[in-house]
Amino acid sequence: MWDSIKITPVNPSVVFALRNKSFLIRKIGGFAVQYLIRRTHSKVTLNPRYYENTFVLNTLNSLLPKGSKVLDIGSAESEFPLYLHASGFEVIPFDQRSYPFLPSVQGDALKLNTYFQEGMMDAITVISTIEHIGLGVYGDPLEKVTYLALIDQWKTLLKKGGYLFLTLPVTSMETRRESGQWVINLSSFKHTLEETNGAILGERLVIENPSLTHGWEECPVDGQRSFTTGVYMCTIQY
Repeated sequence: MWDSIKITPVNPSVVFALRNKSFLIRKIGGFAVQYLIRRTHSKVTLNPRYYENTFVLNTLNSLLPKGSKVLDIGSAESEFPLYLHASGFEVIPFDQRSYPFLPSVQGDALKLNTYFQEGMMDAITVISTIEHIGLGVYGDPLEKVTYLALIDQWKTLLKKGGYLFLTLPVTSMETRRESGQWVINLSSFKHTLEETNGAILGERLVIENPSLTHGWEECPVDGQRSFTTGVYMCTIQY
């Protein structure tokens, strides 16, 4: 269920705002955010990140024991590594930029195999990140990217039977470029996933619906619904 894990809203900008603060301030801030995540939850303004975080955390907890090693790609302005850490996973945040609260690795997501050994991760999480890679928006190289090549490289870091969690903005229409990201045709992306030779264990789709109070609705991932903007979430085992 979406709400089986309570998500405490933590504004990602708060996390990144502490990046240039002193070591003591970062530590105090980190403990405060982790306390909120562990001990409290509040009313959530539903947005795509709520669905993404909840989907990935629920699935991770159902598939892997505490202490499993999880690489989170695209961490810099995200609260998600803190959710992983507070849930008991050994998380490695990875981004072009440093992560203020946890030991992290900085580098190029197009060359992950230069930073990590093959077969060392139990899981990799990529939440609303893959659509930005190669555009040069967040300090990453401006480079043509094929998602097939990217995922084929990432999956080599997984242990046999390891899991890749992906979430990204999608549309039933033609892929389009927006400010700083791609909104990807869902059918095309699912075809790419098939070519990576992984087993899709679970998937979800929420689409934008301004007529609803929360602004989003869940719908089947069957290609029958026409929509302009949605978020696709999936778990793939390799």
